[in-house]
Amino acid sequence: ISAEQVLDGDTKPRPVFAEVKGDGAGSILAPGGVATDNFHIFWTNKEQGKEVGTVMKALQGPDPSNATGAALNSQALAKNVPKAYGLCLAMGNLYYTGTEKNVYAVPAKGDGDVVTVTSELSNPRGCAWDGESKIYIADRSADGIFALPLPSLSLEEAKVTRVARFDGAFGVAVFSSARSSLA
Repeated sequence: ISAEQVLDGDTKPRPVFAEVKGDGAGSILAPGGVATDNFHIFWTNKEQGKEVGTVMKALQGPDPSNATGAALNSQALAKNVPKAYGLCLAMGNLYYTGTEKNVYAVPAKGDGDVVTVTSELSNPRGCAWDGESKIYIADRSADGIFALPLPSLSLEEAKVTRVARFDGAFGVAVFSSARSSLA
């Protein structure tokens, strides 16, 4: 549901992206994390990431340049690992977790290289941005939630800090304390 729909009182869910069956592209394979910037939908694949795409990007809705809908409007932003789990969008970059140790980042515009932002974790899974300066990552094997400071201008490696202990942590969400103007 888009913000515009909510403001208009329309809460009926609609698909934001649909893969056309039989088109041969197969870009949605066991999807993991999902994120949106209100124009695009991004997802990770937990299968065939190196072949099809570890992190994918598509316009929400059908491709307006293709009236028949026969072609998929998706793009692989990264093909560096066979599977990825968590995905979060922060400051124009997509951060995603591999299966072991690493958290990666790639520009959401699709105009840059994949960067390993940390290799200090054991079994990273979900991630969430706090809306300011940190990404929080659940680490299943290390039984905790870790904070990763975001760089101000460019993607670079950073040190993580444990902020909470939680057995088998898999997902993470961050709630803002700011009051909404919609309330």
